[in-house]
Amino acid sequence: MITNTHSVGVVREAASKWMIKNEYFYPLLKEQEEVPGLAFFYPAVGENFDGVLNNINGFKVMEAHAFAALDSAGGGSIERGSGPPLG
Repeated sequence: MITNTHSVGVVREAASKWMIKNEYFYPLLKEQEEVPGLAFFYPAVGENFDGVLNNINGFKVMEAHAFAALDSAGGGSIERGSGPPLG
């Protein structure tokens, strides 16, 4: 996921919660047996500074926004911007 500089933490935490809720992770194994309730994952959250475009200090990105983005995400190739490499 990608978000503004001040929202990386809330988006990472929301992604972690979403992955647990949806069992979207590798289970932790001990002696080849799954350990119930433990998950192994590293949600990747990129950041960009968009403070000149909006009120970055307003901390407007909420957990619900990240959940909505993850719930609406689809698989497959990206429609735009997925053409052949340039150069």
